[in-house]
Order: sequence, then structure tokens, then C-alpha cells
Amino acid sequence: MVNSDNQEFKFPEGFDPNETVLFLGSGFSYGAKAVNGEGLPLGGQLDDRLAIELGLEPGRYLGKTLAQFATKNEDLDLRTFLHENLTVKSYMDYHRQILSKKWFRVYTTNFDDLVEVVRDDLGDKVEPITFRDSVPNKIRENSVVHLHGYIGRVQQGNASSELIYAMNAYASLQTERPEWFAEFNRSIKFAKNVMFIGYSVEYDEHVRDMLNRVPDLKGKNCFVLGGNVDPVQDAVLSDYGSVYWGGAEGFARALNELQDQERPPIDVRRMRSFDLFDPTKDQKAVSAVTFSEVRNLIAFGSYNRNRFYRDLDDGNYLIFRNGNIKKVINLMEGGSSVLLHSHLGNGKTLFLETLSGRTLQQGIQSISI
Repeated sequence: MVNSDNQEFKFPEGFDPNETVLFLGSGFSYGAKAVNGEGLPLGGQLDDRLAIELGLEPGRYLGKTLAQFATKNEDLDLRTFLHENLTVKSYMDYHRQILSKKWFRVYTTNFDDLVEVVRDDLGDKVEPITFRDSVPNKIRENSVVHLHGYIGRVQQGNASSELIYAMNAYASLQTERPEWFAEFNRSIKFAKNVMFIGYSVEYDEHVRDMLNRVPDLKGKNCFVLGGNVDPVQDAVLSDYGSVYWGGAEGFARALNELQDQERPPIDVRRMRSFDLFDPTKDQKAVSAVTFSEVRNLIAFGSYNRNRFYRDLDDGNYLIFRNGNIKKVINLMEGGSSVLLHSHLGNGKTLFLETLSGRTLQQGIQSISI
């Protein structure tokens, strides 16, 4: 096996946390301590601890079954057990270093409150969002979305539905809460890079299913794992992106070195003469396309950019000229310049907007002057 300490992390060219989705798996919580003095549970450790608390054999029952049984067990206060195991008391410096950066968005499958505690200590307190919430009209940058539940939402009597149930209902995110499944897909498509920290092939298999549904992501995905190189995980994850075995600590160190070496990039959002194609700013419309929106577009040429961002994958608002879009992208990738011309009102503006959206999904930023 190869020791992770010998591997140097290499950031993609032009890497910027503001344009990067940070996805935190259970391995990210390694090193943090819960209020009971033990390390935060990783992978299936929460199931094992609950089984032992119930006097059962670890590994025999899944989390959902254990939680349902625990609710009928008068000798165990499930809420107290979960809070003692998932509420953070202390964390490592590398947790702070990573979460001090401004990320495009943070997604996590972890139940604990590690992100919230660190952010609070940094003076950047954010309201956690879970898959049981409605998708907000505007998710501000650097928000944290708990895809499988959050310990802060657990009250007496709802633990099995808020947390443990989610542990064995990964596929239900698509069927029961399709709006969050779609939002996650949109985020990773529009992000320039996606960093997965602490991902596990065994315990986060559903994420792999999500990635299979979103093509052309391999070039922007990076999986950060700790410990000695596991050849199985390394081989499997390499199909979805690059793999780095330096752990969260090594990644944090590389982040600090990157900040020391590079000059801060120019923020084109502050340049008045440029209009940046920015889904984090304009992606606000959530409800289904309305008749008035379509009528205003066709009859009066009134184009709703907010609606366009939300509908880029569905085609319910605009009919995309995907064949021509692909031809233009191929020409530009070959080093050619493209001149678009047509008669008035034939759709040049909408074609360029669609082109900008498609290229952004491939990590190419578009700016209109």
C-alpha cells in the first residue's frame, strides 16, 4: 500500500473555492469529537453504537430497523443518544481551514453539526438546510445542505424520520424529494469543480448513482480520501474523477499553500461593463413554468433569465437548438471564432444564453460585454 503522506495534491488550473461545490462524506468528520467524548461516528459506526446501546449484535440490523426498535424501547432515550453522538464538542484545525473558505455550496450526507459549529466559531453562522425543507428561492453561496438530515432538527419522537430513516432511503431523495435531487444535479453541473471529501464507496453508494446520471463530470470531480491507498476505492472512484489520498488535513494544507502562492483573482462580478452568466445570482425561479411566462416570451419577447437557469435541463421554457449548440462548442474547442448572425427576432440572444449555459456546465465561464 502507498502511504497518503507521500501524495501531493494538485489543484485544477484556475481553481477557485467560490466556483466549487464541496461535498462532505462521513470521512470528513474524522478527528472531531462529540459531546460524549468519543469521535464522531464514521460510516456504519452509528448503527453499531446504537445496536450496542440496545444490547444487540452490531452489524446484524440496519439503521432504519434499529431506530424503529429504539422508539419502542422504553429503556433508551433515542434523542439523547443521537445528540450525545452527533453534537460536536471539538474539531481539528484542518476542519476550520477548509470551512473558512467561501465555497459555491456545501453538501453533506453527515448528520452531525460539524459544519455549523465551525462556521459559528468563524463568525459566519448559517441556517442549515435539510432535504425535508422546501428548496428556497435563493440558496445563498456557502450554504450547507444536509441531504440526509441534521441532528439539530431531531426532537423527541421524530428521530427515525429525521435521521436514521434517511440512512437507508438514499434512492428516495429522487422519488420523494425530486426538487432536491434536481437542485443537487444543477449545482454540480454549474460548478467549475466538485470536491468530495471523505467519500466512501460502501456507505455513499447512492452518490455514485447520482453521478452516473450526470454526464461529463469526470473532469471536474476530485475525491479526497484519508489513510493508506485502498486499491478498490481508488479503482472505482477513478472512473468518476481524480483521487487524492492525502486526507482532509493534506487538502487543507494544499489550500493554504495555494492561497499563499496565487494573487487573488479579479472578480468580474464587480466590473460594471461585464455581465457574468451566474447561476448563483440568477437561479431563483422554483415553481413550474407558467402560461404567462411562455406567452410573454412568444408574444412580447419578454425573456425571464431566472426561469431559463432553472429550466436549462428540462426544455419546458425554451426549445434548445442542441445540435447547433454542439457544433459551435466543437468549433470553439478547435480554436475557431464563431460569428452568429440572423434577421431580427430569430433568437440570437436566446441561442447565446443557451450556449453560455451549456459551456458553463463544462467548466467554461461566459461573459457578455
